[in-house]
Amino acid sequence: LIRQVSDPICSVLITDGPEPIRDLDGRPVSSVELPVLTVPREIPTNALPTASAISPRQFTVCVPPLFGSPSDRKLLDFVEMSRALGAEHFVFYLTDEIYSNNGVLLKLLTSYASRGLATLFHWKPVNEFRSQIHYHGQVLAVHHCLYWNMGLSKYAVFQDFDELLVPNSAKYKSWTDLAKDIDDGTHCGFSAFFEPDQSYFDAKRTAGVSRVRTKCMVKPDLIFEMGIHHISKQNIEEMTPENKEPDVALLHHYSRCTMAFDNGAGDLCSKYIADTELHFWRKQFEKFKLETVHALNSSS
Repeated sequence: LIRQVSDPICSVLITDGPEPIRDLDGRPVSSVELPVLTVPREIPTNALPTASAISPRQFTVCVPPLFGSPSDRKLLDFVEMSRALGAEHFVFYLTDEIYSNNGVLLKLLTSYASRGLATLFHWKPVNEFRSQIHYHGQVLAVHHCLYWNMGLSKYAVFQDFDELLVPNSAKYKSWTDLAKDIDDGTHCGFSAFFEPDQSYFDAKRTAGVSRVRTKCMVKPDLIFEMGIHHISKQNIEEMTPENKEPDVALLHHYSRCTMAFDNGAGDLCSKYIADTELHFWRKQFEKFKLETVHALNSSS
């Protein structure tokens, strides 16, 4: 039975049945109320949809919700280096803070959207449940981006804008080369921490790698459920998600090193070494960056 309602549904109440249900702490309860969050299917008006924004593509980057006051310079570098590596399109989820407090960043994102390089979603979790939603609804954004790209993008790459999935340039010249070699569609990469606020081309990273804080490149059509750092469930049980060693590809994580999630991994944060891998893509990165700066100046 389908009934039309004037107001959007904000939550679903699940009551006890033959099997007891449990709350988030594992305690048996007679009922539990879950929020329903909705995201419009259409591209928002400020994204200025173009033909390239909805045409089939190879690589789409899914970025978790942006909040606070992100650096427009860091986001510019992230997008252009990702493009140099092989990214064709980006999906961004923008909270109210971005729309109200960061005109420069919003102008940059809108410019990408107008050029068909990005899709922007105004990310507004239901106010009533906002305090109960982890990290601005990151898990929901991950799944929205996964399902949004089914049949639209051959690959989805999940990474924050302080992260880059970097192939080993001695073996692979782009994400395309990397994907051809490991084309069973379910891959997550180990990560190394890089000193934050440093140049991509004058970089130091931890000698060790985190085998927990990974990020993934997947074929959306093959994935049923994603985690933040792993593949939770694939559509074909026989397909096993695979972590790739650093000599294949390494996730560059430009953040202070922490052992919070890597207990038993040795002293991950004690030793740093030089890393010049991104120099291979520097010329293309600078070319893309100049194009974007020119586009921004032309629109002023």
